[in-house]
Amino acid sequence: MSPLPNILTLLKLHRSTNGLTDEELELIASRASVVTFDADSHLHSMDNPFADLLLIISGAARIWIPGADELPHTVQMIGRSNQFGLLALFRDDQAPVNVDITQNVTGLTIKRQDAIELLNQVPQWHRNLLGALGMRLHQAFTPKRVGHRPRLIAILHASEEYRILSSILIRRLRSLGENATAISDNETTLATAGHSISLLDSHGQLRNPNEIRSEASAWISVERCFLDVRLNTNTEYLAEVLQDADAIYCCFDSNVSRETENLLSELSECYPTVRNKISLVRILRSVQQVAEPLNNMHSICRGDFKIHWDGFGQSRHTTRESGIERIVRHLRGSCIGFALGGGAARGMAHLGVLSVLDEEGIPVDFLSGTSAGALTGVPYAAGYDSAWLIETFARDLKPDKRYGFLPYGDAWYMIGKFRRGGWEEMLRSHLSNWTLEQLIIPFTSVTADLVTVEQVHRSRGDAANAILESINLPGVSQPICRDGLALVDGGILNNVPADVLVNQGAAFIVAVDVAAKIGHSFVGNTPATPTEEMNIPSMFQTLGRVRAAQDRNIRKMGAEDADLTIEPDVSAFQLTDFQNASAIAHQGVIATRKVLPQLRAFLKQLDPELFPYA
Repeated sequence: MSPLPNILTLLKLHRSTNGLTDEELELIASRASVVTFDADSHLHSMDNPFADLLLIISGAARIWIPGADELPHTVQMIGRSNQFGLLALFRDDQAPVNVDITQNVTGLTIKRQDAIELLNQVPQWHRNLLGALGMRLHQAFTPKRVGHRPRLIAILHASEEYRILSSILIRRLRSLGENATAISDNETTLATAGHSISLLDSHGQLRNPNEIRSEASAWISVERCFLDVRLNTNTEYLAEVLQDADAIYCCFDSNVSRETENLLSELSECYPTVRNKISLVRILRSVQQVAEPLNNMHSICRGDFKIHWDGFGQSRHTTRESGIERIVRHLRGSCIGFALGGGAARGMAHLGVLSVLDEEGIPVDFLSGTSAGALTGVPYAAGYDSAWLIETFARDLKPDKRYGFLPYGDAWYMIGKFRRGGWEEMLRSHLSNWTLEQLIIPFTSVTADLVTVEQVHRSRGDAANAILESINLPGVSQPICRDGLALVDGGILNNVPADVLVNQGAAFIVAVDVAAKIGHSFVGNTPATPTEEMNIPSMFQTLGRVRAAQDRNIRKMGAEDADLTIEPDVSAFQLTDFQNASAIAHQGVIATRKVLPQLRAFLKQLDPELFPYA
């Protein structure tokens, strides 16, 4: 293992030292010590407080407090060039928060009394730290939820064919007003950045990492630095240059996926500090709708991006540009998530919502869904066009003619669909055996487990099974029993799963609630219907109405984390009206068009450069 860089070099990388003299830097360095914290470890709690000042050089941590339901409520994410412990220097009691390490942290610690003395001796350092703290407090108490923005970004390339991706990202960030620099072994990448450092010396040999680190320390005011390098570079050298990276993106296609998986596994096993920093960037060619399945790579990765390099089909979310922009939003901490609620056939309105988003260029970075939300959201996340899905659902879920001769024929058709395995056959015809990890847009389904009476969130595993579990209607179909779980429709516990998207990293969350509006009519009965004229509902209609009443009240639980809610008025449609998918989807279009100005204004507030809407 290569030695850690010296304290002075690390100190120069922290923005609080901007504008300090060499003498002041040396004074602070003389009182500092290098410290590292592993991911998933605890930095601070009331029971085990951290009493010193920590300057974070690389990595990230989460500040949280217990919520009303005793679950962790994230107050803020802190990372490179942030600090923890400054406020505690001025008071005797400890901060009533918890701090957990989310990415391996390298930092500098200064003992409490030493830090107090240094703040008095170096006023400029004091002002810099207070200024940064003020910005953090402003972010913590303003409505918008901004994700962590990594400063040092490493891009590892398994193939030279897609090396241009680094240049595209640098140009895009510079077009947004960012000062992006590059450290690379590639001339094209170096020429793209405003300032650059070559990884190679005049003889084409790799330079000493500490020499490069010392040279880059002059970029103290730079917002972004891209480290662009080949994946097959010597493993020890890679580990050395990657140790300071805030985020690592590994770019490859299916031709080299196995070799890439082996190299990343070797890197993470030998140098665990890179774990939880790596995101995959998988290049899909023209014939690939979804990504190839991987073995164990997701266990060492925190993100998985797909780029249709040649585009795919007619969907606007399967273009090269849309894939690259997802990475850009991730880098800027401005990812958008949509939570799709349950509601049986009324959930076809989700497809109308998604069609407007495509038409208007509103991005979708994360999706979650319960019941009908999973039924519509998973195929969309797999790259299917919303218009095609509307036609397909209407066709595939149209009752046979024989059901037209039966009372409540559409209800009996749905019951048969559950009990004879018709849902799985239909889903497999479009989703095959794809997994959720292979989908273009990350998707999390919500199911209820009757054993523990808890929610089950699926973001991995068989995509069709995730839907089948989430739509499994109690009373109509038996629970799906596997792995110690008895799974039924997730809507009984969380019908609009916006809360799921918070932990996924969404900075702005939109909930789509198709159960918000329930008409005062049930099987033709209204509050004014005389007793002798009232219609008697079928078992399925009764179960459906009970479920709709539950959904209306339960929806508030998961949707509390939504920044905006879209509420299509689908009260005129029955829960079995899948053959009317087009008309139901149109209600989603109407509702989305209505809130579109508000949505654009919110996104502009979130990231004015990225979403410059009027």
